[in-house]
Amino acid sequence: MIASDPAAHALAVLVAAPFRRDAAILEGILRQHGLATTVCGDATDLARQLIADSAALVMSQEALTPRMLDVVAGYLAAQPSWSELPLVLLLDAHHQHGSILTSLRTRLPSSKLTVLQRPVRALELVTTIQAAVASRRRQLQLRDHIVWQEELQRELNHRVKNILANVMAIYHMTVRQSASLEEFTERFEGRLTALSRVHHALVVSSEPSALSAVAELVLAPYRSNSGQRVLIAGPAIDVTPTAAATLALCLHELATNAAKYGALSCPQGRVALTWAFEQGEASTMVRLCWAEDGGPPVAPPSRRGYGTSFIRSAANGSLSGSVDLQFRPEGLVCRMIIPMATLIGTTGAALPSGEPSSASGAA
Repeated sequence: MIASDPAAHALAVLVAAPFRRDAAILEGILRQHGLATTVCGDATDLARQLIADSAALVMSQEALTPRMLDVVAGYLAAQPSWSELPLVLLLDAHHQHGSILTSLRTRLPSSKLTVLQRPVRALELVTTIQAAVASRRRQLQLRDHIVWQEELQRELNHRVKNILANVMAIYHMTVRQSASLEEFTERFEGRLTALSRVHHALVVSSEPSALSAVAELVLAPYRSNSGQRVLIAGPAIDVTPTAAATLALCLHELATNAAKYGALSCPQGRVALTWAFEQGEASTMVRLCWAEDGGPPVAPPSRRGYGTSFIRSAANGSLSGSVDLQFRPEGLVCRMIIPMATLIGTTGAALPSGEPSSASGAA
């Protein structure tokens, strides 16, 4: 999740000043000082313009009508705890402000009110609005931090669930294949160690990695001497740490799904991970295929889960490629087409001439 940066775009100062040319004059002063401004002609217009990224609301005394205040009160009441929209009031100097402010604080208990007396000097107005905009930016930064934390928590929960699912799948697989407690202990500890290496490698790796080594690392915990079979085959190619981490996470999602529901959930299931080069119209592409068979019958899911969403997002986004997921009855097939330049970190990559690398999974 990439949080928006409120400093990266102009926050609009809303102006509600219906008397004569007040709105146009205020807008001109604020725009001269680099403040984005939107004039709201009536209550309907104000309701449409009040959004989460509004910087502040400037209201003249003539704008403090029941309908306008209803719109502002409704907006403020719906705001989350982090939000406190600055409200700047322009009130006539010869009027009694006490009764007006008392009424406003009753109607708008959650508002941050600042009062300027008319006629107001341009410098005082601009300084006040700039302070309000700065305060609003800090609020939006807090909002983005909260959103980032929530997304991070969701990601952490998903990863923990996947790790636990992997451990359970490895446990059941090892139990089925072990003839004694000693054999189970040795195999189970070995597979957990392999799983640990995967996560460690994804976090600390800073050097290019062979694609075959990345695949071996991810799929090692699911290999066995009997029953399940994992095939890894494709030409030699070194990929950047970023591409390696992304591909490893995609393979991790596929392996987790296969261990929970697919070919790796039963002894007779098989997985084939293969890749090959092909020349596209403008550049070399890598066609990568994950194919399962021998597992439980497969049906298309009723909704898109996190794993498939991540794979699609990774393939179309950071890998700059495409993905095709086919939920065939005999097993899931996932095909990715990725530009060679994305994987090795160069542009205009030609077809490699190195020898293929392959590993068959009856390890």
